[in-house]
Amino acid sequence: MEHSNRQTEAFIDEGIRLGGVTIGQIVDTIDKIYSDPRVTLMDITEVMPLVSGRLIRCWTEKELDEIIAINVKLKQCEGKEKKPGEFIREECGSLMKEKYSYLQKLKKK
Repeated sequence: MEHSNRQTEAFIDEGIRLGGVTIGQIVDTIDKIYSDPRVTLMDITEVMPLVSGRLIRCWTEKELDEIIAINVKLKQCEGKEKKPGEFIREECGSLMKEKYSYLQKLKKK
């Protein structure tokens, strides 16, 4: 039980809340997201916020697709780093703003 509580706290710290849904719903949503070829190489820690958005925040398929597309572009941007942690400002900065704006829009719905 203690492991479960630590895991729940870790998810909450990362902004992932999955209360009120079943394990089956979580697993089905993870499987559905990972069936997208753009996501297959993402770590589960990157996928869980998407699961939370779909199940808890009730993102539509289109909204989920938009967030995945932005995340993929950001990943590609990370691959263009000059030095570790130093992104190409114009491209990555605008993508980060786009993601933030889109997430803010989704919070208001």
